[in-house]
Amino acid sequence: MLPQTFQQTTAAIYKGGNFKGSGLLFTQDGNLYCITVAHNLYGVDLNETCVPAEITIKAHHGKMLSVGGFFGNEIDSKGMDIALIGKIYFW
Repeated sequence: MLPQTFQQTTAAIYKGGNFKGSGLLFTQDGNLYCITVAHNLYGVDLNETCVPAEITIKAHHGKMLSVGGFFGNEIDSKGMDIALIGKIYFW
């Protein structure tokens, strides 16, 4: 079992309502972000497209969060298999 701190920052990533993987939630300057692997957004082979409206995040307490944007560019995210999700809002 994960320590309490990790449980509170771990989130489930959904694309089009389907579970894709996990991410780590964190705050910076009062804004909520999630870091995850890019293949959670762009598919295992990194050949899919993705728009923020397709992504929802389920926080540890069960609340669903909507996504308003991604940081960085898609090519770099796919090349490094890492993505930063921002503009996250509670439903």
